[in-house]
Amino acid sequence: MENKINCPKCCKEINQNELLIGIGGCIYCHENESFTKEAEKIIDVKKVGEDSGFCKQYYQNAETKIFYAKITNPNNKDDVSWFYTSENYGEPCCPIRDGISIRIIPNKKRPNLQKIIDSLEKQINNISITYDSNITRRRAEQLRQNVNKQDRLKDFQAKAKALNEMWENNTIPEELQGLTTVKDLELLSYPQSYPTIEYIKSRPEWSQDNMIKIRNKFNKWGLDSNEKVESARFMLNELKFEMSPEEIKAREIKKIEDDIRGVRIPGFFPTPENLIDEMIVLGGVEPSHSVLEPSAGKGDMVDVLKKHGINDIDCIEIVPSLKRILELKGCNLVGSDFLEFNDKKYDRIIMNPPFENLQDVDHVRHAYNTLNEGGVLVSVMSASPFFNGRAKGEEFRDWIASLDATYYKNDADAFKKAFNSTGVSTYMIKIIKRAD
Repeated sequence: MENKINCPKCCKEINQNELLIGIGGCIYCHENESFTKEAEKIIDVKKVGEDSGFCKQYYQNAETKIFYAKITNPNNKDDVSWFYTSENYGEPCCPIRDGISIRIIPNKKRPNLQKIIDSLEKQINNISITYDSNITRRRAEQLRQNVNKQDRLKDFQAKAKALNEMWENNTIPEELQGLTTVKDLELLSYPQSYPTIEYIKSRPEWSQDNMIKIRNKFNKWGLDSNEKVESARFMLNELKFEMSPEEIKAREIKKIEDDIRGVRIPGFFPTPENLIDEMIVLGGVEPSHSVLEPSAGKGDMVDVLKKHGINDIDCIEIVPSLKRILELKGCNLVGSDFLEFNDKKYDRIIMNPPFENLQDVDHVRHAYNTLNEGGVLVSVMSASPFFNGRAKGEEFRDWIASLDATYYKNDADAFKKAFNSTGVSTYMIKIIKRAD
């Protein structure tokens, strides 16, 4: 059993470790209540000294002038104990009692990190990462590099925001208190060892001045060893920019799009948005309709349909890379080869089928058979079926005439600004499925 003593001030019977040596009285004395009362209390302190050889740091409460010692387990930096001490660099006497928390207030002046955050926002917004539908692979590579630049700035901005919040909450680590500029964030973020005098002397003369500047900067931040630099770098890089799941998906979609740009995929000529709008109006597509896009490509028609509030959409696509884009976009894929699809019928079908060798004729005829009675089919087609002298073309023209189909020629440059530009002549056709 621990020996009991009586406090020389309040005469209360206390344990030996409850006596405040060098302060006077015990933790129960009325005059000591400001830092020892039963309710949980936060004591704000500032660092006033360090004995690194014994893993001790000394702090002082600016209000009460009381000193505290922080002792860190050399084998576990998270194992920290706090003690009262009678003077700066004094021997720790009794531990801080339960229910009291120590909050370290930065000694350095708080930098204007909001200014850095705002400046980075302007730089991020000034980097072009968008493009017209019709773009060369070289330009796509330039834009990909711009995305990387933007991500780098976003990472610095995320670090600045986190540090600003730490300053606001008085939780900023001492090792990061000296960071005041983007260049500071850049220096500490990247692998750069602490330059010792010996290392600087071993470097070429032209690089020594820069090494000295880096050393002086680290010293100014209190990072006067490689171990301290690495520890601070680890803390800073934990404050990293992270993309949302939606951003990650968007990046993967864009990468696939860039990879297939300029690559010849038979029949792949995505429909421009203005033409899709025209098709939706022509087909009278409403949110209540079930809709099929049987040559979905990379989902351009689905995207525009959803903008119009139409969500009951099924897709079919045979090319693996394009199917992957549709999956990332959350499209409802119901098949790969449309000409083999017979599982369901739809109120509306809008499509841009492949043109080669009159494949569009086969697709349109199969789409008609996939409509519900009273359903409407709207399709982009090549000009060939409307003028081709082959039997297949003549039979198609006889067939659409029997259905009272309507069709017209699209503008000559309708696809010139498309994802895959083409100057091929195209038509728009609308067929309504009458009751037999």
